[in-house]
Amino acid sequence: MTANAALQRLTKDQLLAALKNVQRSNDMLPPREDDKVAGRIANRFVDGILARIAANDYVCAPALLVPVPKRAFTTRPAAVATLRDRIIYEALVCAARPKISRHLISSESLIWPRADESLPSWNNFERAPLEAGGGWVVSADVAGFYESVDHSRLDVALADAGVSSDIRQAIQTHLRSLMGANRGLPQGVDTSDSLATLYLSPVDSSLRRSDIRFWRHGDDYRIVTTDYPSALQAIFELEQALRRNSLLLNSGKLKIEKLGQYSIALQDVDLTTEKFREKMRKAREQALHESTGEELAKAAEDAGLDDDMQWRFFYHQTMAKDEFLEALAPSLTPKPVEIVTEMFKDLVDRRPKEKLPQNLAHARLVFCLRRLAQAKSRDALPWIGELLIRRPDDTQDLANYLLALVDSEPDQVVRACQFALTNKKHLLDWERAWIFRVLSRAPERVHKAIISTAQDIAVSDTYGWLSRIEALRLLARRGRLDKNITLRVARQVPESFQGDFVGIVAMAEHAGNWAAFYLDGAKQDALQAVVIDGVRAQRQRA
Repeated sequence: MTANAALQRLTKDQLLAALKNVQRSNDMLPPREDDKVAGRIANRFVDGILARIAANDYVCAPALLVPVPKRAFTTRPAAVATLRDRIIYEALVCAARPKISRHLISSESLIWPRADESLPSWNNFERAPLEAGGGWVVSADVAGFYESVDHSRLDVALADAGVSSDIRQAIQTHLRSLMGANRGLPQGVDTSDSLATLYLSPVDSSLRRSDIRFWRHGDDYRIVTTDYPSALQAIFELEQALRRNSLLLNSGKLKIEKLGQYSIALQDVDLTTEKFREKMRKAREQALHESTGEELAKAAEDAGLDDDMQWRFFYHQTMAKDEFLEALAPSLTPKPVEIVTEMFKDLVDRRPKEKLPQNLAHARLVFCLRRLAQAKSRDALPWIGELLIRRPDDTQDLANYLLALVDSEPDQVVRACQFALTNKKHLLDWERAWIFRVLSRAPERVHKAIISTAQDIAVSDTYGWLSRIEALRLLARRGRLDKNITLRVARQVPESFQGDFVGIVAMAEHAGNWAAFYLDGAKQDALQAVVIDGVRAQRQRA
């Protein structure tokens, strides 16, 4: 059986289901036009795929790999693939999932992924050692896991799970075309999870046979042992099992902790929140004791104390001050957003000697940014530009905070982005792309020098396509995307970015102009036609 035989057997219903499943965007990249249109192209697009397969004309395009920063100065590659290739990938893996699911160890140890519709459960994974008890906890993960997956070994794992040879060969052929190599799975794509978890199943089985109490979530492991020597032995067993599958432990993230230490670190955000709540409440209580009559009157009004109580305290003086302050006590508890703001300020203002361990600092920062974004609080804005420089691995959360504030605080948001672009000497394309994505939401406020830089980036081969696309988006929304730039770039745009590019050109469309002519030719492609219609509809609503 050949790889093409498996493709030939794919049905329209299978491809439609796959199309529905791949609508979720890559969780490491800015949202793309392809992510928005998948549900609206259905029949025409799928019929096109089937026709290409029937004519032996389907060719999987190589994915573009975008380096995404991790902590400790390293990166991981996020894969950008065409929608057509993502659909085929999903349909092929979907055919293998029932076999994979039956082959995996129980959910008692393998929490996620399960080769089914179960969702990530990181919280349950991290708390599992606490519920199990024991004296020591080992935290470990696999070094460069997704890019280390050997396709031949994966084929053996699929065969062991009982997946048919034609499906296995089709998956292997597809992966080799996507990755341009004999190893690696596309990162940030949900479809890869089933294959990744299968690849680690021999490691899971080895640990189970060794009677090691462990849990796995993705490529992260937690192990509980009764004593320190047993923890060392468990690490040795895990390391040997990984080596037998050509994988290595990530030594930089390997930790052995007493259960109590692990518990405290795990509850850091909750404990810190409570600490700041109590600290702020006591400070307000002390300030109230030292308040003037006028300040007490305002506090009573803000707290909504009834007129009778205020009258008895201020005028008849039949209520003691302690009793009055007790009535004000409930109003002294700070609001959640006030607590998070103080936590954020404490984190970013710490002196070098007071710095938290990286894992705790990251967890606190993400916690604060996401809640401040939900509240649309501007309190973190003065620090964001500097954080974009100092914390590249947190760029996505920093950018999402800025996107939440860009409509209400456009000047400060643009200022933070421009500060980072101007002052950071080494900027990855992924970082630059996120910053340009934010700037494109307030294009009229962007400095001319940044617009000029965006023009240079858009046409330069020295930059990656992710940042070039976002630079083009900024130019289009600023009204600076002209015919010369567009036609120069159009000849080079990889297939995986065609949807984004056409959507950007559609932003510059006016009746009878160069963009309208370009789009008239582009609409012959099913995906591009829907992208164009979507941008036009959005423009009409605006």
